[in-house]
Amino acid sequence: MIGVFRMQEKYSEITIVSLPPMRTAQYVMVSPYPENDVTAHMQLWAKLNEVPEPYRRLGWDFPVVSEEQKDHFGLRGYVCAVVLPDCFEPKTPPEAFPAARLDVIPADTYAKITVRDPFADPFVSIPEAYERLHEFAGGEYAVSSWEGRICFEEEREEDGEAVLDIYHPVK
Repeated sequence: MIGVFRMQEKYSEITIVSLPPMRTAQYVMVSPYPENDVTAHMQLWAKLNEVPEPYRRLGWDFPVVSEEQKDHFGLRGYVCAVVLPDCFEPKTPPEAFPAARLDVIPADTYAKITVRDPFADPFVSIPEAYERLHEFAGGEYAVSSWEGRICFEEEREEDGEAVLDIYHPVK
């Protein structure tokens, strides 16, 4: 008997979602592999501070990297944020290692796309998803100001496989 193989679409449909404010602990790293480095840092921070699992982890590019850092050393920047439960207070002081900055991502409305198997070819599939979101978020959904607003990613598991939700602010 021949099995039926159904290829899933790499990218979901784009939807509009509203998210409540999110209190977060954030850290930034500049390195050749900042996503891995800063995620490991924040996982340790969450463990030491006894953040209840499962917790949400968000991330976004950190744009303040010099041309010399990029071109000569191959460095990039990335922020990892752990979403904290209401009324959660960290066990370690902000200046203690591993440090993290507490901040709030305000409530906002986003265009959202989900990428299936995003790490099979991440430097192709993730930029393509952002391109689709940027195109969608132009025109009638274009924001008048980016002040206090960010695009971000959230890695999660769906039906036993990795997916990446990407959020782009819209009006």
